[in-house]
Amino acid sequence: MKLFRLLHAQGRQALLRLIGGAAGSSLCTTIVLAVVTYAAQQINDTQEEFVDLRIAALFLVSALGYVVFESRMIARLAFDVEEVIDRLRMQLIDRLRHADLWQLEHFGQSRLFGSITQNCKIISSNSQYLAQAMRSLVLIVILLLYIATLSLVSFLLLTMLLGGAAVIYYRLGQSLEGLQEGLSDHEGNLFACVS
Repeated sequence: MKLFRLLHAQGRQALLRLIGGAAGSSLCTTIVLAVVTYAAQQINDTQEEFVDLRIAALFLVSALGYVVFESRMIARLAFDVEEVIDRLRMQLIDRLRHADLWQLEHFGQSRLFGSITQNCKIISSNSQYLAQAMRSLVLIVILLLYIATLSLVSFLLLTMLLGGAAVIYYRLGQSLEGLQEGLSDHEGNLFACVS
């Protein structure tokens, strides 16, 4: 969620581009799934080995749409995140220029180095996962709606299963976040020993 807030700092347009790209990619994936299901049903009903040319064309267009939306979404998100990180670095450096020497010495050179370089590097390298997570979230919602049109019982079972999995995943994420903070403290101590 902190990455979403960071991206929102870039402006609403960056967040809307991410959501739009995720929605387009997910919609194309859902259309591919629906087309494959429909084509399999048609083959089963008619006992023919080939599907309609329009269905094949819709499949190809949907698959191509997925590739286009996915690649643009990831590339644009990486650009937006890099802009935010650059702005944050400049703000931090500007604050450092205006800070008292005593405050800088009290804060510690190793913590400053870690804040400016390491944390920004982690955010930058994980931006693609934010795009994929957003796409996956939208895809799950669209697929659940599609499954609800096929079977309400399956929809309810999958919703409960996904809800339980989300709770477990959130708790694991919280524990990993605590471990990562401890790791950052150890890394800061390492930089303190080196400098």
